[in-house]
Amino acid sequence: MTRVFFSNFEQRSGASVLYVVLHAYNNGPQHVQGIRAAIREIEPDADILCPEMPTGLFSLADPEDIAAQIKERIDLLFAENAYDRIVLVGHSVGALICRRVYLLAFGGPPVDARDADTGTEAAVWVGRVDRIIQFAAMSRGWTINHHLSRKTAFGYRVGLAALLPWGFMNARTPLILHIRKGAPFLTRLRMDWVNMANEVRRRAGAGQEATHVPTIQLLGTIDDTVAPEDNIDPVAGSAFFYRDVPGSGHGDVIDFGDTAALPSQGGEPLGRGDARKAVFQEVATATVADLTQSSVHPADETFADVETDVTHVVFVVHGIRDVGYWTHKIARAIMRRANAPDLRDKVKVRSQTSSYGFFPIISFLRPAKRMEKVDWFMDQYVQVRARYPEAAVSFVGHSHGTYLLARSLREYEFCRFDTVVFAGSVVRRAFPWRDFIAQRQVRKMINYVATADWVVAFFPKAFQAVGWQDLGSAGHDGFDQAVKDGPELFEVEYVRGDHGAAIQEGNWNDIAAFIFDPRQIEPAAGISAPRRNWLVERIGFVAPAVPLLIVAVAVLIGYVLYQAPTTAWSNELLVGVYAFLVVKGLSKL
Repeated sequence: MTRVFFSNFEQRSGASVLYVVLHAYNNGPQHVQGIRAAIREIEPDADILCPEMPTGLFSLADPEDIAAQIKERIDLLFAENAYDRIVLVGHSVGALICRRVYLLAFGGPPVDARDADTGTEAAVWVGRVDRIIQFAAMSRGWTINHHLSRKTAFGYRVGLAALLPWGFMNARTPLILHIRKGAPFLTRLRMDWVNMANEVRRRAGAGQEATHVPTIQLLGTIDDTVAPEDNIDPVAGSAFFYRDVPGSGHGDVIDFGDTAALPSQGGEPLGRGDARKAVFQEVATATVADLTQSSVHPADETFADVETDVTHVVFVVHGIRDVGYWTHKIARAIMRRANAPDLRDKVKVRSQTSSYGFFPIISFLRPAKRMEKVDWFMDQYVQVRARYPEAAVSFVGHSHGTYLLARSLREYEFCRFDTVVFAGSVVRRAFPWRDFIAQRQVRKMINYVATADWVVAFFPKAFQAVGWQDLGSAGHDGFDQAVKDGPELFEVEYVRGDHGAAIQEGNWNDIAAFIFDPRQIEPAAGISAPRRNWLVERIGFVAPAVPLLIVAVAVLIGYVLYQAPTTAWSNELLVGVYAFLVVKGLSKL
């Protein structure tokens, strides 16, 4: 059970200000003692709450539970003492929990306009939150990439090797994995922040009192634990301010007792700890105007303007062994349809054709690698919702792109799609579309079934048949719940061709039409076919035999090479080279 302890509460008689200070992962209240002392210097009469959170190295705590308990404790404290101001301060993981606490207090704007019954009531103290101060917050989560030193990356990998089986044995997710880039907790946090910002904007537009809470991100100049782009969140909004903390890394950014001198830049030498404290105390007391003036803009990040007049955004997402050049062509077909006389005055459309890069089949067969791309897709989704808050979001996906959408619906209950088009789908036939329609995550969808999609018939169908992994044969067999002329779930049987049949040029206009007028599509005469290719259909009946046969042939070739009449070491070298070429080839397929 997740339990937060609240014994570290420094209370002052008649306090009008409450500071809530949250420590980092694998830390405790003692690690933020410097922050508490610095607060006392500028606010000697403030109350300071420093919860002891279950964030140890092997913690299995749910950050949602942690945030809920802290929010409830602030409810109790505010009921006893109606503070004039509340300041939330957090370090690393604690910074993210600060934002979740604030969102819980803000209450729900609904996930979207169709979900008016999902809102929650705001806490009475939310309007008293003066600012949120974040030290080295992992705003977009952590990830292992080229920005990290070899030592840090190695430490991450060792930690994962220990934590993954620990979580499996306990049937729970380790706390630190809730904070990885793309994890549901973090993506939900970012999406809720976007919804909150949109709600504030709507209230302001309606003449109601509404302001964004100033949020200050303090960035260590030598942070080697979190990559630079993961410290910055382009969906955070205009009320996010960034300040550099000189001579500081991820952990020691809160070490105000560090007496080591900063590199001299003229004038009196300044200790690192004093410099960190000075930045914190400045942002803790500065006005919004001062914060705006002193904020450093991360030059390598783009903060796009919000476009509230856009009515539709369409994702077009490619599959494996593909870099997605065709996605731009379908996007252009959709834009042409939007610019037709009957629609041009009714809709304003943007397309999203970002690519996740070439994804070889060997990566596609690894669930963790597929999930990395799901995380990428949801990062794109959150950014789209931030930039186009009033738009209906639709989706056109091929092959692995269909998997990204289906898995996202399962993992992220807040994602919403208006119309969905699947081509060459690798999703299981039994996918519960009606559940997601009932939950208003999808309004309408259409699935194209090809006559000779041997890729889906031989491989994803094999996994579906043996119940291994969450892949399936919807691009070859169709979905169980989809029917021709259905009210919400449509299916086209069949389009002539192989795995890419439905994304051929002759079908682009039909796909574009479905986005704006979702109903049953009858493909053009040259594209449609009455039945599947008999050979592909029959081999599909014994799909598990296909990958087994391929493996058997590969092993047989290796065996023949090993038994070739040469010296023993030559045979071993030959087999080694053969194995290398097989793996290398799979990485390119």
